[in-house]
Amino acid sequence: MEMTYKPLLPEQAEENAKSIAFALRKAARKARAPASILAGGGANKVRRGDRLFNRGVIISFILMVLIPFLASSIYLPFIASDQHASEARFAVRNRKSSPMDSILGMAGISGSQQTQDSQIIVNYLKSRAAIDEIDKRFDLKKIYSDRSYDYIFRFSRDESREEFEKYWKRQVNVVLDKTTGIITVEVRAFQPEDALAVNRALLELAEHMVNELSNRAKFDSLRQSEQDLKRNEARLEQAILNLRDVRNREGVLDVGAQAEATMGVVSQLRLALAKIEQELLSRQGQLSADAPQVRFLQAQSNALRTKIQDFERQLASEGASGKSLSGSAVELDRQRLDVQIAQEQYATALALYERARTETETQGAYLLTFLPPTLSEEAQYPKRWLIWSVIVFPLFLLWSILVGVATLIRNHMAA
Repeated sequence: MEMTYKPLLPEQAEENAKSIAFALRKAARKARAPASILAGGGANKVRRGDRLFNRGVIISFILMVLIPFLASSIYLPFIASDQHASEARFAVRNRKSSPMDSILGMAGISGSQQTQDSQIIVNYLKSRAAIDEIDKRFDLKKIYSDRSYDYIFRFSRDESREEFEKYWKRQVNVVLDKTTGIITVEVRAFQPEDALAVNRALLELAEHMVNELSNRAKFDSLRQSEQDLKRNEARLEQAILNLRDVRNREGVLDVGAQAEATMGVVSQLRLALAKIEQELLSRQGQLSADAPQVRFLQAQSNALRTKIQDFERQLASEGASGKSLSGSAVELDRQRLDVQIAQEQYATALALYERARTETETQGAYLLTFLPPTLSEEAQYPKRWLIWSVIVFPLFLLWSILVGVATLIRNHMAA
């Protein structure tokens, strides 16, 4: 039976040639190496390069894996000091909220103003200012720097204030849930009483900051409304003074009332004139034109006509001030309108001022603490198994990667 051979492709032939060459070089290297005593050879030592490589692998394992493993296995369970944690949860709430905040609240999302206030509180509790306020009540370095605590987790008294601020941020964890607006404050200390006391002090600082933010906004509004009130009050006073000056200049208090009174007098004079003329007509048929009674009635009639003309001239023509009553009425009406506008503006400013003053007497924002600080009965920190695994497993993985890479480089250089 004849066997048929298929010709190899150029790429396959080249790959086979490389594999055969590598196998031959490996076999030659193994043949050149002296055999050990156990294998029946005459040499009792491996090559110097292999011996150094194996020694480096062992030393690196001791330095990178074994020593950290032993150190963490001894330090964490037997030397590391226990730390107790006190946790509190609260939220910032406003008595007055916008319609958008109400809609967001129904959806389980905190309003924009509440979120902004909560972020201010979180940043303040992490700041240097909060540390200084707490340090006025407690000796923080004494709480965290006692020499009876382990060296790694305690704070050294010789370090600077900036270093203590970094240490504080590791011991005090402040987290804001932006969805609900809930702020969680966790304080760690080596003694449970210290953690509880510091947590309570932080809550007092947070409440003081909330009140300060609310009062600052309210007093700014009160100051602005007070300035508006004084400005509108001065405008009203000036409008009243202008009205008084116009009345003095025109010589009348009320043009309408004066015109009405003048028209009343004119009507009475016209009635009297009509009676005299009627009597005069009746006497002229009985007496001559030169009779004393006729001349007397004629004189009264002329006098009444002159008086009526004077009053009518007073209503329509220009007087001593150079203006008629109708012109004075226009000027007075304009000033009355200015006074009315000033009064309305003053009343609005006064209402805004009273509302701002009332708001300063009420608490606009407050701290809703639904989980007060608690006294820890068992130590929660340090997380020994977590720290141990974070130290050992990554180092072992790193050592394995480095040894693997070194082995590949060594084999490639030897080939």
